[in-house]
Amino acid sequence: MRRSSRIFLLLSLLLALVGSSTTALASAQDTGTPAGIRYVRIPAAGGVTLGANVIEPGTPGPHPAVVFINSWTQGNYEYLAQAAKFAQRGYVVLSYTTRGVQDSGGQTDIAGEEDQADVSTVLDWLIANTSADPARIGASGVSLGSGLSLLGAARDPRIRAVGSLSTWGDLVPTLSFNGTPRAQVLLALGLGGLPTARLRPEQLQLFADALTDQNRERSLAFARERSPITYLDALNRNKPAVLLANALGESIFGPNQLTGFFEKLDLPKRLELAPGDHATAEISGLLGIPNPVWDSVGRWFDHYLAGQDTGIQREPAVKLTTSARATESYPDWASVSRRADRIPLGARGPVLSGVDSPAHGGVAVLSNALAQFTGVRPPLLLPTVLPGTGAVWQGPVNARPQRLRGTPRVHLTATPSASSGTVVAYLYDVDAFGAGALITHAPYSYSGVTPGEPLPIDLALEAEAYDLPAGHRLALVADTKDLLYADKDQLGSTISFTEGGWLDIPAS
Repeated sequence: MRRSSRIFLLLSLLLALVGSSTTALASAQDTGTPAGIRYVRIPAAGGVTLGANVIEPGTPGPHPAVVFINSWTQGNYEYLAQAAKFAQRGYVVLSYTTRGVQDSGGQTDIAGEEDQADVSTVLDWLIANTSADPARIGASGVSLGSGLSLLGAARDPRIRAVGSLSTWGDLVPTLSFNGTPRAQVLLALGLGGLPTARLRPEQLQLFADALTDQNRERSLAFARERSPITYLDALNRNKPAVLLANALGESIFGPNQLTGFFEKLDLPKRLELAPGDHATAEISGLLGIPNPVWDSVGRWFDHYLAGQDTGIQREPAVKLTTSARATESYPDWASVSRRADRIPLGARGPVLSGVDSPAHGGVAVLSNALAQFTGVRPPLLLPTVLPGTGAVWQGPVNARPQRLRGTPRVHLTATPSASSGTVVAYLYDVDAFGAGALITHAPYSYSGVTPGEPLPIDLALEAEAYDLPAGHRLALVADTKDLLYADKDQLGSTISFTEGGWLDIPAS
């Protein structure tokens, strides 16, 4: 299949996923509206009004309250199933649509200053027009709404608890993952916003710039303004109780940026990581189906807003669901990996730049969602990685099961023949027949280097909780191209790897 055809197919699949999610959530609105729901319009800055749904308990107030903020391109109907459950437990629930999306006026701000200010405006309206207790307000959301919940809590101390799902602490790696644009993600977010969001021309340009790695400083400034870690001091000063939940295979907001953010929070906090990808762990809860992520949000809010002893405040702060679907708990992220098993990496290459090997990271969102529900990860038959297309290193065969917990790290010394290029490192679980399943990966791009000079590459692969069976081995593959990313390869150039490299496997 020609490369252009493969890209078109992948984009079609991504956009189909966006569309199916919209349809599914819309159908949730049609299958039963909670009693007492009312639609309101909330005046905001610049003459904009925000569409919102409000549900209040039938008992006298004041009541704890939850504000739900929509995902990218979704509307205030997104959380109706969860809103009904919280209202039945005695909460005032307000779900609103961010400006420039669906029924809200204006143009999008994508979690910028206007969106952040709107969070406080919504709180003002909630307190003035409902039986919400001003001292017991929480904010929650998936994706865009999750980031705005954190950003809102940083600037407004009235938010006392946060349930942030499929979220980010640092938005920079979404735009540039180790200097490598996430091509599929950026295209899906930009194109996916066109049907229901009113994007400003400069926002469309930003997606294009990020995709082509142009005007980098402007893109990074955009990301930093929208990153909760930028406002870490304010968050730690306000001390809301923060629950973060993401997928270990998250292809939009990778787990490493979130674990780093979590470690820096000095407030009541909890981190839950499980197999899957963006929004796949919590989507069933949006449809009203029992869901462990939303159960945790409920217990979190019940304790920190409703004053109930749910026990969650005494549980270890980190909860991991492993590849074997076992649940493990740790007091903090540092305790997840107590040691590293080092595998030496010898000389390999040369590898042709711009030539794709059979190793790949799959399709954004779809591949890791498939792995979540079926256990089937992106495959690789290791002998098909031919010399010149990729470098291969193999560890020893395991005599007993091996527990990989945390962030694998790779150190390579490369010698490129061109001034720019990309290296993608993949970690595989390989059986006795050479059949591999992807565990984790990460790209690395360089530019402006001196051809022929040694280039040290230190790379943190995305965190995982993976069980390697006895009789299997780990394999590291490095190539220069992956359809997930926009690379910096110069066709016809090469890259070689010298002795002295290593792969550190984190273990608990």
